[in-house]
Amino acid sequence: MLLSGEAGIGKSRITRALIDAVSQEKHVRVSYQCSPYYSGSPLYPAVQQLRRTIGIEEADGDEEKVRKLEGTKGPANPLLPIFASLLDLQNYQSDALTGLNPQQLRARTLDGLLNDILDAAARLPLLFVIEDIHWIDATTLELLDQCVERIQHARVMMMVTTRPTFEHGFGGHPIVTKLALNRLGREQTTAFIEKLAGDIRLPAIIVDKIIAATDGVPLFIEELTKSVLEARHFDRAAVFDQDHATLANLDIPLTLHDSLMARLDRLQPVKEVAQMAACIGREFRHDLLGSVTRLSAAQLEEALDKLVDAELVFRRGRGSDARYTFKHALVRDAAYHSMLKSVRQDIHSRLADKLGMEPTAEPELVAHHLIAAKRYLEAAECFLQAGRAAAARYANPEAVAHFTGALDALEAVTSSGDTNELELRIRIEMGVPLNASDGYASEKVEANFLRAEELCISTGLTSNLFFVRRSLWNFYLDRPDLHRSRDLAKQLLAETSCGENVEETTLAHRALATSYFYLGAIGDAAREAEAGINAWATSNGDFDVARYGEDGPAICRSYLGVVQVLAGRVDTGLANCASSVETAERLDHPLNLAFILMNLAIARRFRNEPAECREIAERMLILADNRRLASWSGGARTVLGWAIGSNLPDEGLRMLRDGMNRWRSTGSELHLPHFYSSIADICLRHGRIDEGLAAIENAVEAMDKTGEKWAQAEIERIEGCLVAKADVTRGMRVLTRAYDTAISQGACWLAVRAATELAKLSRRSGHELRADYRNQLRISEIAEGLETSVIREAAAVL
Repeated sequence: MLLSGEAGIGKSRITRALIDAVSQEKHVRVSYQCSPYYSGSPLYPAVQQLRRTIGIEEADGDEEKVRKLEGTKGPANPLLPIFASLLDLQNYQSDALTGLNPQQLRARTLDGLLNDILDAAARLPLLFVIEDIHWIDATTLELLDQCVERIQHARVMMMVTTRPTFEHGFGGHPIVTKLALNRLGREQTTAFIEKLAGDIRLPAIIVDKIIAATDGVPLFIEELTKSVLEARHFDRAAVFDQDHATLANLDIPLTLHDSLMARLDRLQPVKEVAQMAACIGREFRHDLLGSVTRLSAAQLEEALDKLVDAELVFRRGRGSDARYTFKHALVRDAAYHSMLKSVRQDIHSRLADKLGMEPTAEPELVAHHLIAAKRYLEAAECFLQAGRAAAARYANPEAVAHFTGALDALEAVTSSGDTNELELRIRIEMGVPLNASDGYASEKVEANFLRAEELCISTGLTSNLFFVRRSLWNFYLDRPDLHRSRDLAKQLLAETSCGENVEETTLAHRALATSYFYLGAIGDAAREAEAGINAWATSNGDFDVARYGEDGPAICRSYLGVVQVLAGRVDTGLANCASSVETAERLDHPLNLAFILMNLAIARRFRNEPAECREIAERMLILADNRRLASWSGGARTVLGWAIGSNLPDEGLRMLRDGMNRWRSTGSELHLPHFYSSIADICLRHGRIDEGLAAIENAVEAMDKTGEKWAQAEIERIEGCLVAKADVTRGMRVLTRAYDTAISQGACWLAVRAATELAKLSRRSGHELRADYRNQLRISEIAEGLETSVIREAAAVL
């Protein structure tokens, strides 16, 4: 159930009613409360649920946490190491997670949380409540996506509340029911007011005032009605006896803020306590509030009791271990904004100092208070720490949000100190997560690395220049500005020519190989890819994928495989592509794996193997969507669309075009000629000639604009076949051009395909076939792929 509605409309009240309704039945309840303070903290709601379930207190040490964890979950529970990791119990059964990199640990953690939910549902029906999902972090959202898929046949009810601005795909899942809450009408509002008033009959003019001020929002109605009832004008008489003029002039609060402040003003010193608590957040701890108030323990307890009695906050527990929650985020906001800014700033500063001394305090929360205290430099350091922690868990969107927060904090620094070195550190560490979440060709990526390059030079920290310039190379490649990317790749290779850093040398060869490939220089691309593989062959251990965002030698092998397929060594090329996938699987770096799967799918597409291509593309699509890899989510759909389109043209073309739109939304223009040729190929197979020719026109326009030529012979082959449907002679001229292009590029496999089509047309039309076409299999030394449909067809006609 996806329950949506604006703030104050009653989502939380309905959720409480659901919880109360099932409270007498045997069941398990899991509750995730999302928070605006932790929207960048991976799995924050899940961790808080775990802490509540096993009863962890702030003062508990690691030994006590372990005792509670084993006591609640069972000492033999195979998921204990995962739970311990979420609770930062680093030394607990650490051998169970030894050898897992951050990506593997992340996948294992999500799977473990899901299994815990499903195991509980196997014992008893389970109510899974997720409140305020509009504040959810990206990793928890991924967890919920997977949960929706896996609970379809389990005894689980999910209740999700959100504001209308939140949009996400699982809302359209067939098992999800959506319910939008609307404002109350006049009759409903009147009934609500009468229920709140109890034995007091409010005059109609007062009811009308409340209705006009609250506009059907239940929270506003409740608060303004209570404000009226608590006002000194009224006592508990059964009927108001004031005359109409007196009632009409009564001072009725017109907003939630006015209503709340009127109530608090009558509850001194509760007002000050509520304001200080609001600085902490929607939820607050008794001990933390006590650290910033000047009230005695007894006075604080009395004030909190009054807030609870007034139903402005709810309490769990008692004494110094108690936790409180404001009735609604809007109530908290009203209390917060009623304070003087200078007072707020001082309280936030004290809270930051208090939390900063707690070893378990989340750095992003400390940063929030430091920002409010205008201690911007310290806030930037805390956001940097939070970004590092998120990146280490491969929580890329959260990491980027934290790094961005750090940069924003630096922007606000007014002191004369030099912040350039800190800014450079932030931009360097943001690089890989930003590539993953926004795509290599994103304008944010370019801006980040251009600024980082400037900072490397101005600070003299030139050891970072390779990383920065290689990232800029990737941006220019994907835009694509291919000649600029090639020149920058040559510069990178020249700068690493001494060979002191084998990883950088490998990546420089990989960059140049890639630029050559897209420019259609097949032989040069093969040479540089092999050079990258050989450069790394002298090294021991694994490539530093976490730092560079990819496995350089595996990417080299992947590109070498694609180049070999185009050159006619289709079995060797396929084996190299598959080998690089195996390496990527072992390292389990999602961005790297998606990249390499794309090349394997392309190899299958050019071998004309749609079934095998589909299998790879479907796997890539799941990976890219689950890990929110923007570019590769689009790329997966393009190769999947081609594979589907061989049998189902409409479905395939829809998928392919959707993939192109997603791909281009990241700013990338790379691969467009190839994508358009895939559209044209589907159209050719199903006789949609005009549509196919339009796609070819788009492909040629993209080639002319960007200089991307590696698929040129394939584009011309398909064009020739389409044109020949109306004009055989002109079609043969285009196919001849395709053959000549393939030969000049060293793409012998594409030459075979063009020669085959020429032979078929010649046979049907009576044209004489050039000898070199007929001898194509021999002169190109095609000794591989003999079992493929491409070679079987060629052998039959050449």
